[in-house]
Amino acid sequence: MQKATDGTSIIGGADGPTAIGIIGYDKNQPILLRWKRSLSLWMYRNKRRKVSKKIRPGSHTTEEVFRFMKERYNAYEATTDYPMYEHKKKQVRFSLIQKEMPELFEEDCGMRLLETVDFGDDILRNEWINNIREWTMKREEKMNSLPEDVLRIDYHLFVVDNGDEKIEIEFEDRHGIVGCSWSSAKGNRKKVNQMVKDIHLFYGVSQEDIEQTTERYNALVAMLARKE
Repeated sequence: MQKATDGTSIIGGADGPTAIGIIGYDKNQPILLRWKRSLSLWMYRNKRRKVSKKIRPGSHTTEEVFRFMKERYNAYEATTDYPMYEHKKKQVRFSLIQKEMPELFEEDCGMRLLETVDFGDDILRNEWINNIREWTMKREEKMNSLPEDVLRIDYHLFVVDNGDEKIEIEFEDRHGIVGCSWSSAKGNRKKVNQMVKDIHLFYGVSQEDIEQTTERYNALVAMLARKE
């Protein structure tokens, strides 16, 4: 099975509370590889701009989306005994806390860890990794200590499992969050991509989402701009 993960985790572009964009460089990295990465980033941003111009208002409620997934793809809603269910739910809540309540982390000095380092230097790289781990543990401990009523979420996890492909679709209804991940046999990737896009398109966006570039809108743009 070839694993593919949807990059539309919506909370500030991060995947859970511990995700951090790595800002650094490797002086030994071939110039051709750096050029290819820069070109890929430019192409993705350009595609996002084109996609955003084509999006029109039209949306469905989460209940309608749940019914759509069940009827079209035989999806089922996972319960708390589903593997990693509680972890996934906690990740969504943590991410929302970081986004909605940044004041809780005003004294957090973690941003200094994002300073550029030479990842070709083993000592500097390992020191950076250890610092990140320590910072992450402290932040998670702080968030774990927060009572549930600090930020309540309405979390749902739906699963489509056809044997050859498996899709997990996460919804957080209070904040309009949707994210997908999946695994599939190599030859089925295009089919799975289309299924995920169909779900995002059916969920859709409102005129308000478009005008305010909400999380829901950004999720749709990111999904449609993905490379097949």
